[in-house]
Amino acid sequence: MSTHELILKTEGLSIGYQGRKLERKVAKDLDLELSPGRFVCLLGPNGTGKSTLIRTLGGLHPSIDGQVLLKDSPIQAMEPRDRAKLVSLVLTEMLPVGIFTVYSMVALGRHPHTRWNGSLTEKDHEKINWAIQAANADSLRDRQVGELSDGERQKVLIARALAQETPIMLLDEPTAFLDITRRIELMHTLRELAHKHSMSILLSSHDLELALQCADELWLLSDEGKITKGSPENLALTGQLSDLFGSEALDWDAQQGTFRVHQQPCLHAQLVGQGPEHLWTERALLRLGYGLDDAEPASMEIRIENAQGASKWIVNFNQEEIVFRSLDLFTLWLESRSNHTTTEGSN
Repeated sequence: MSTHELILKTEGLSIGYQGRKLERKVAKDLDLELSPGRFVCLLGPNGTGKSTLIRTLGGLHPSIDGQVLLKDSPIQAMEPRDRAKLVSLVLTEMLPVGIFTVYSMVALGRHPHTRWNGSLTEKDHEKINWAIQAANADSLRDRQVGELSDGERQKVLIARALAQETPIMLLDEPTAFLDITRRIELMHTLRELAHKHSMSILLSSHDLELALQCADELWLLSDEGKITKGSPENLALTGQLSDLFGSEALDWDAQQGTFRVHQQPCLHAQLVGQGPEHLWTERALLRLGYGLDDAEPASMEIRIENAQGASKWIVNFNQEEIVFRSLDLFTLWLESRSNHTTTEGSN
């Protein structure tokens, strides 16, 4: 398969909900493409239709207008078994508990490939074992599903989808209930699967920072139902990320590649230094409401010096020089100043 061949594409797709008397489109006129070996993240505010889009692309939810094509065939016209050989889904669902082991749960992914009686061949067992290993779930194979943590369950769902042996995997909020370590592990696992096995993987998420780090491409779904596509870097540089997620409460920091809570600084500081000490000192100053804009006169100058493996923070304030031997001591002093200023202002 050519790495430029499109596995999934949409033509004039409109998604939403349709009843006898009411039709609600959450997104329309979507022309989307998924290519092999690409890890794509779908981002957008709550209620924009990310889950609806994932389910529509997987054939679980009917489109209102337009069509979804799998290898140039309309998805709604395909037999479920044929569709299940091309696209696998990982949704926000509860796994059945019962007496299922992880191995038997992952084996369910082989259903589109098994014979009429559901018996597993040697090839099926090979694929199941590969899927468990690829999802980093090898240590779980003999565990009961009911004993698993949220992170372990997500691994099993991904292994089941991998056992399905499809070129496309669609995931709806797979990191929603995971701690930060498990979220990072999962995103890197999916990225690696896409690249190593030429899979097309599309994942919806609210985790902007991880998506910026891991995705080959971002799809930004707006409240108006439009999708903007591009590399994370270009969408950040052109301000399109800021347009989608920015608000009166949030500012996009193009230098650091993240959003910050908007604060109107009452004091400005000048910071000189380098390395991680400079980065984390800058973040502490911004968190405590200090501006670092060179265009404004600085009421405080901070210089970070590193010598013999130790750092010190030298502060010039009110014509006095104060030296701190750790960032903690410096930030505590800043906090005490902020509290003192607030108390004076309220009197």
